[in-house]
Amino acid sequence: MGISDDIILTGDLNFHLEDKFDCDARKFTETLSDRGLVQHVFGAFRVTGHTLDVIITREDSSIVIGIPSIEELHLCNDEGVPSLDHIAVHCSQTVYKPPEKRESMEFCKLEEIVIDDFNTDINCSNFMPNQTATLDELVSTYDSVLSSIIEKHAPIQSKTITLLPNTEWHSSELCTAETERVPAERKMRKMNKQLYKEQCIKTHKLLLKCKTDYYSDKILEIGCDQKKLFNLTNKLMGNTKTVVLPSRECDKDISNRFGDFFLNKIETIMRYLSSGDNFSINGNDA
Repeated sequence: MGISDDIILTGDLNFHLEDKFDCDARKFTETLSDRGLVQHVFGAFRVTGHTLDVIITREDSSIVIGIPSIEELHLCNDEGVPSLDHIAVHCSQTVYKPPEKRESMEFCKLEEIVIDDFNTDINCSNFMPNQTATLDELVSTYDSVLSSIIEKHAPIQSKTITLLPNTEWHSSELCTAETERVPAERKMRKMNKQLYKEQCIKTHKLLLKCKTDYYSDKILEIGCDQKKLFNLTNKLMGNTKTVVLPSRECDKDISNRFGDFFLNKIETIMRYLSSGDNFSINGNDA
């Protein structure tokens, strides 16, 4: 195998691994051995009494701890119907939940600005201290004066936030169902498995309904706007990209770069219009 990292493969097969006389099972076991892999599941892991499930790792791997066990957890399909064949295969692993991603951000509470006080400070400010100032000096003064006023009324603050997965579809009804599932699980382990089973089915159905309703409403809101529909599809498929803005170390340089870009566009259009030739706005001259 060409993969050097630790691996764990799970799934189920269409032959009985516990049957030593099964040709396919024997070939499968030999293939694993030849490639330095080991299968950890042994015993009857199905209602039918056969071993079809596999948990495969490298022979020298310690990612799986101990021997896998089974437990009837009333697994359900997408419609919440309990499975009559599958039994849950449990195994302990030396794998830990990745740490939550955290990000620092800066913000200012503009909504807390007292408008009357803000207007008073603007009216009392001197935006033109020098009548002979150049345009660049006037722009710089205008920017610095307004920035100082905003900083006074809504100072920049910083905080660290935890980046959470997208759960816009999560509803209060689903939250209640998930909360009720926890005590049902405790009771199930003591006496009433049926109660936990019913609550799991209810929560699972509600989860699917919340997601379906949310995205159906989103698509209806979009209507015939193909661009928004494309963006929503990309978001669902995890193809979103982080927008990287230019560095703000020098606002003047950034402004000049934007200005030069559009000036080049205009000059290109004018040049080709004057020549009467076919041209592309996105040509190499832009």
